[in-house]
Amino acid sequence: MRNKSSALQMRQLLQSQQQLVMQIQAQTQAVNRLAQSIEQLAEVIALDYAEQELPTNVGLDGRTLG
Repeated sequence: MRNKSSALQMRQLLQSQQQLVMQIQAQTQAVNRLAQSIEQLAEVIALDYAEQELPTNVGLDGRTLG
């Protein structure tokens, strides 16, 4: 009986670990997509800023930089 119980516990542990791995992979993919979105947004902001032809001492919000 003890071996069956141990085998069942081991199987449950492996299943739990597999679920954790899948969750981590999904979270990693989500973080990577978020990072890509942030990079794209940064590019858009940089292009928009470059097109404004503001003096170099003016920040994104239009205020003069120190």
